[in-house]
Amino acid sequence: MAPSRRSTAFAGLALAALALTGCSMGSTAASAQTTEQACDVLASGVTATTTKLQASLSSLATDPETAADDVTTLTSDFEKSAAGVDNAELKRLAKDATAALSDFDEKIHAYAADPADLEIQAAMQTSAEGVQDAIGAIGTTCP
Repeated sequence: MAPSRRSTAFAGLALAALALTGCSMGSTAASAQTTEQACDVLASGVTATTTKLQASLSSLATDPETAADDVTTLTSDFEKSAAGVDNAELKRLAKDATAALSDFDEKIHAYAADPADLEIQAAMQTSAEGVQDAIGAIGTTCP
């Protein structure tokens, strides 16, 4: 049962990352960077790692180190993209998502070190939900 919950959480993270690839809605944002431009910047940071992240879903239970490394890559790529956002609304959302991804990165590495620890599994699940929420907020702004 636990591997299924972990896989579901990780799958949700991948789906949330995919939502960023569809960012294309314009806005009347007050900053020089439009919402559409900011969405495009964020999408470029996760598009390249989404395939690898999805591929690692099946290995979470059997190869958690690889899954953890994939999350580290996604987090790093997202942080780099988020640095290119100056649209006020998306900058705030990107900051929240970066913090959530960093927390999940920490939790999944703890899981990789001790996959049998139920407390670590629960913390990873909670953190994955935080990533889903944060990425989902960007997806709402960048439909």
